Amino acid sequence: MTAPSKEERVRLRALLKWATPLPWRWWTSNSLRRLSSDKTGKDGDVGHAIITHDRLPDIVISEDDQAYSEAACNALPALLDAIDAVERRADVTLGVAEERGRAERHVAETLGAAKGESTIGAAGRVVAAREAWRKLSESLIGMNEGRLGDPGLWERSSKECDEAFEKLAELGEVER
Repeated sequence: MTAPSKEERVRLRALLKWATPLPWRWWTSNSLRRLSSDKTGKDGDVGHAIITHDRLPDIVISEDDQAYSEAACNALPALLDAIDAVERRADVTLGVAEERGRAERHVAETLGAAKGESTIGAAGRVVAAREAWRKLSESLIGMNEGRLGDPGLWERSSKECDEAFEKLAELGEVER
């Protein structure tokens, strides 16, 4: 399954805006099931069963709640797949950063000894660079998660990403 497109996510958010306030819970007292909004506290305000005037069972639910529940249920598997994919990328990115850190420590020790520079000085630069790379990786992960629904996280992570990139440039790790 592919993640919902931006248009589909916009549609889901619009549907959510008009749906009965979340969270919803099933109430089951008196052997009757009703879907109710915790926020409103009204019994069965999302959906409840009735018997029509011609003695047929039916459910009372607004068109907005019908559209939202159908769209949300159908989108959920793809959204979960997208979250799993982001987590896998995060694990790989952090694994690469850890491996890079081990390699950088080895390089710092070797270079420091070859240049007659103290290992501590070379290692300090490498540690600062590694920390900036880690911060950049975490910021990119945050930006990815922010794309999935938290604009504030996107903005914070984007700013942190810029700061980490500047630090890497100062350390000579990347070109501006």
